[in-house]
This record gives sequence, structure tokens and C-alpha cells, in this order.
Amino acid sequence: MTRQRLWPECVLAAQREQLGILRCLAGQQDFGRGGWHSAAVGALSSVRALIEGFERLMHGLPELTDGKITIVNLCTEAGVSRASCYRSPVAQAVKEILEAPQTRRPEPEELRAEVSRLKKAERKLRSGHAAEIRELKDTVATYANQIQVLALRNAELETRTARLLERLRHLGENVAILPAPSLPMP
Repeated sequence: MTRQRLWPECVLAAQREQLGILRCLAGQQDFGRGGWHSAAVGALSSVRALIEGFERLMHGLPELTDGKITIVNLCTEAGVSRASCYRSPVAQAVKEILEAPQTRRPEPEELRAEVSRLKKAERKLRSGHAAEIRELKDTVATYANQIQVLALRNAELETRTARLLERLRHLGENVAILPAPSLPMP
């Protein structure tokens, strides 16, 4: 991103205006301590520092911060107070730049956005997975109940069969016990 494309004309005009004030003051002989000259130099250096700090953040090359684009990080990168930042024309320009949808975010910002998107997708997948697991656990519980019912019924039938066989043995020789049919092999 070049400076011309990154910064709105209002910031560049303000910077040119401050340079003009400095040039005008530089033509005077008596600078003395303080006064208009030092205030103009301070304002111009704050604007320049803010512009350079913002450009470092936008290019993903922070020197002093984590790279997240915030006013606090901008002020830290520029080495100016937040009050100075908000008084400068840079604050409004930064707001306009960041609100523009076509503004290309630096890589760390893009990566944070991607991490956020992936975390959302992961939560959605986990939620779906948890619902599927709950459904499968319910199915397993239903099958376990059915197996238990069938096992009890089978035990009941085996007990009944054993009693009937015992009765047949006591009846004597009048009744012949047939061999149990063998089950066909599938």
C-alpha cells in the first residue's frame, strides 16, 4: 500500500498545512524556547509518527505491539499519547480507512479473523458431533433394553421347556421324547 492510496486527502492536506506553518515560522529569526514553532513541530512530528505507526500496523510489521490494529497499539507504535492521537487529523482518517470494506487487513488481522471463523466452525461441528453421540447413546440404550427383555424372555422359555421335559419323563413310557430339530445352517 502506498501512502497516497492509504491515506485520505484530508490527512495529507493537514500534513502539508503543518509543513507550510513550519516553513513560515522557519523564515522568522526568533524561535526562542517554546512558542508557536515548537508546538507546530510537535504537532507535525505526532502526525508523522501516527502515520508511520499506522502504516507499520497495516503492513503487519509492528515494532512495539502485538500487531492488532487498535488506538492503543497505534499510539504505542507512534510513541504519542491517546489524547494527541485523537486531536490529530490522523484519528479520523484511521477510522475512515478501517471502516472501508476494501481496506486490506494486515496478515495478523486476517489470520485472527480466520482463527475466529475456524473456531466458530469447530464449535458448530462439535455441537453436531455431540448431538450425534447423544443420539447414538440413546440408540445403544434402547438396544440394551431390548436385549435385556429378550434375554429375560429366553430364560423364561428355557425354564418352561425344562419343566415340560421333566413332566414328560415322569409320565413314563407312554410318551416318547422326540429329538430336538437341528437348525438349518445359513
